[in-house]
Amino acid sequence: MTIGEAVTDGATLKILTAFGIVLIPVILAYQTWSWWAFRGRTGRRHPSYF
Repeated sequence: MTIGEAVTDGATLKILTAFGIVLIPVILAYQTWSWWAFRGRTGRRHPSYF
């Protein structure tokens, strides 16, 4: 497969960029909320990694 065959068209790249711009902040926000919501819930029985 050559590079010319592997390259996608501009419309596909625009769609993937739009999904990336929307989904990456949503994923990061959920991860941040999850860490904040469950902070300190493990107690002394479990090791602290951070």
